[in-house]
Amino acid sequence: PTLDAALVDTATRRAVDAVTVRPALDGSGFVVDFVARNVPPLGWRYFVLANETAAVRKYGKVAMLRDARSAVASSGPLLAEAELEKDGIRVHLTLDRDSSAVRMAIQRGTGHSEVVVHQLRQYFVNPRVQSSGAYIMHSFMLMYAIVFYVFGGGLCAGLCAAVVVAARRRRIQPDKAAAASRSPPTALLLGAAVGLALVYYVEQVASIAALNRWAGGSALSSAGLAAVALAVGYVSATVLGARARLCVFFIYGASAAVVAVLFGAPTWQSRPLAVDGARIGGFRVETGGAVCDAASVGVGNSASVVYRLCAGQSNVVEVSVRVEAEADREIVAHFALPDSGMLPRQCAFDMFDGVGVVRRQYQRWTPVPGNYYPAVSHVALASGRLALHSRQATGATCVAANTLEVGMHRSLSANDYRGLNQPLVDDSVATVTHFVDIGAAASP
Repeated sequence: PTLDAALVDTATRRAVDAVTVRPALDGSGFVVDFVARNVPPLGWRYFVLANETAAVRKYGKVAMLRDARSAVASSGPLLAEAELEKDGIRVHLTLDRDSSAVRMAIQRGTGHSEVVVHQLRQYFVNPRVQSSGAYIMHSFMLMYAIVFYVFGGGLCAGLCAAVVVAARRRRIQPDKAAAASRSPPTALLLGAAVGLALVYYVEQVASIAALNRWAGGSALSSAGLAAVALAVGYVSATVLGARARLCVFFIYGASAAVVAVLFGAPTWQSRPLAVDGARIGGFRVETGGAVCDAASVGVGNSASVVYRLCAGQSNVVEVSVRVEAEADREIVAHFALPDSGMLPRQCAFDMFDGVGVVRRQYQRWTPVPGNYYPAVSHVALASGRLALHSRQATGATCVAANTLEVGMHRSLSANDYRGLNQPLVDDSVATVTHFVDIGAAASP
């Protein structure tokens, strides 16, 4: 569409050049893009639409604009890749439909491309488990602990049952070769493997409904989980020759693996927002505008992301997320460099807290909620390789090497017993905007 009206600077009473009109991505009307010049550092400047009635008459009312937006969106192709370009800066976007992660490759001139991966993730919590009023819910850690306790009890019962059965049957002692293959290191490794598999299944594979039943006091579901654990323990003890000493080492290995991964790999505690392939499939691109090039993509059933590269600020990529949180969910965003790792070892980050830039360090043996800090407008890796500038205050942390995690939205259906004495249900739609600066110095 074109603008059937003049955008006028009220100070100079002159029309603004290079104006672009486009339907709003959320269907709420139309958006006018332009460059606002000569704005005072500590003041403002007014721009108005002259003959605005004519513009509204041409584009129609809000309802008609929503219909026009749907027609424009449906007519464009869905792309797995998109490219934005302004002021000689190119941003190549690649969508991973399986994980909903978007890879942004930013190339300045003919130089080397800097890459950052953006992904929306979610934490979830059982509302029956007491949670915290911090930036992120504490109770998901307690929920996992309850599940591990139930499974651990069943596992120990299975190990003991196998040892008792073998003793009653008075099995013949295995030969030396078999005994050597069933040494304490073997038991430790087998226990660690079982522990790792358990943590991965609980944190990344098991359905949220199943976790709620296991941790929410459902006797039947807890009994089913314990029965599975008992079977795993019985089989494991049989593999170890039903020797009590090796079973103890097995328990040591499994326990150490669970604790190490639970605290040492915090990225496993959140899951990517599922991609609704029937609705999304790829990017919708708007390029050629006088001010900004944009690419939008839907993530799951409750979020959409717009990536913008604008004239005059092409040194940063604007990432605007429109999201609503389902019940008992915490929505977060990850910004990671390609060489990011799973462990938060030496993960230091700088943030502006409203007074000055403060350096923070992720504490490995502190749960994720205890590592969240308030960032008023800026957070960056201590190395300066990645910085985020935000339009609104938010909570942020560094859950893995070269990875920044920022809070987006949350909704809790139960009382968190932290002062409000009521559920924290928030079904509103939030729009959170960050400006991604790769290779920038960490300064607000």
